[in-house]
Amino acid sequence: TIVEGLDGNIKTVGVFVKETEEEIKELMKFCKLDFAQVYTARSGPDWISAYRVNDCIPDVTSDGLVLFDSYSSGFGGSGISFDINLLKNHAALGRAFVAGGVNVENVDSIMMLKPFGVDCVSSVEKYKGKKDLTKMSYLVNKIRSYEI
Repeated sequence: TIVEGLDGNIKTVGVFVKETEEEIKELMKFCKLDFAQVYTARSGPDWISAYRVNDCIPDVTSDGLVLFDSYSSGFGGSGISFDINLLKNHAALGRAFVAGGVNVENVDSIMMLKPFGVDCVSSVEKYKGKKDLTKMSYLVNKIRSYEI
């Protein structure tokens, strides 16, 4: 499988929106995933609870890793950013990924907040579903230049 061919330092994440906990665990085992990103508050060592941000940051009710993503009518990949200033001094930043429209224009503002990590997908694509190696390399190198 793809996962088995990865370097051992790379962690794999499955994104789940409406699946039950039982279905998620089954898929994680089958696909050999390290983490599950879920759009409900869950706590545990292999869960990343995603919170959708619109005008304000929702209450974080999970204990583990979290992800702050831009609110959109669908889930993920909208390329829309949220007001990153909403996260200033947020208690969960040290265990939070920031997602939603992360790009070369706003990544400096995001990294100044010292999140646990960033999640960028659509901003490094040539077109939906196809990554652009140049865009991805530039953004990754920019992110790596920060000490977290």
